[in-house]
Amino acid sequence: MISSIYGPTSTLNVGFVCQAATTICTGDNQQYADFPTCMSVLSTKPFLHPSGAMRSDCMFCRVLHTVLLRFNPKLHCPHIGPTGGGACTNVPYSQYFSYFAPNEYVMSVA
Repeated sequence: MISSIYGPTSTLNVGFVCQAATTICTGDNQQYADFPTCMSVLSTKPFLHPSGAMRSDCMFCRVLHTVLLRFNPKLHCPHIGPTGGGACTNVPYSQYFSYFAPNEYVMSVA
C-alpha cells in the first residue's frame, strides 16, 4: 500500500543512518550522543513526507545525505541530525525550489 511510505520508517533505514551518524559524524560534526539515542529520535520520522517532498523532515532525505557524508561530512552531518540541519526540514512548497543557494550541490571537476 503506497500510503505506508508516510508512516513509521523501517529500522533498517534508521540503523543505516545512525551507524554513519555515530562513526562518521564525530567531534565537531557529532549529531547524537550515541547510537541508541539516534535510533530513538529517527524512529519517529516518516520515511517520506506526506506532501511527497523528498527534501523534508523524513528518513528519505536523511538516507540521501548519509550517502553524501563521504564527500563532505562537515556539510552533510547536520542534515542527518535531529533537526535536519536546514536541508531535511519542512519548508513551505512555495519556497521549495528557492531554498538552496545556486550550485550548492554541484561538484566541480578540476
